[in-house]
Amino acid sequence: MRFEFIMNSYLRNFVQQSIDDWVSFIKSFTLPKYELGELWPRSPTPLLTVSLSYKKPSRDKRPRRKPIDETLPEEE
Repeated sequence: MRFEFIMNSYLRNFVQQSIDDWVSFIKSFTLPKYELGELWPRSPTPLLTVSLSYKKPSRDKRPRRKPIDETLPEEE
């Protein structure tokens, strides 16, 4: 009975600490809503960085295709 009480207490503490650590980790990469009273420090290192690029289309609007005769294998 005593061992079960000790394990129960340890697991409750472990789960609570794990949840608190996860919440603080996620909070460190989010913007707090100051108008709702959410004030916590933000990490200067982003959790995720996305780089976007755009390739301009070529001036030729139609894709170049080979004539049908050149794409078919020669028949003997």
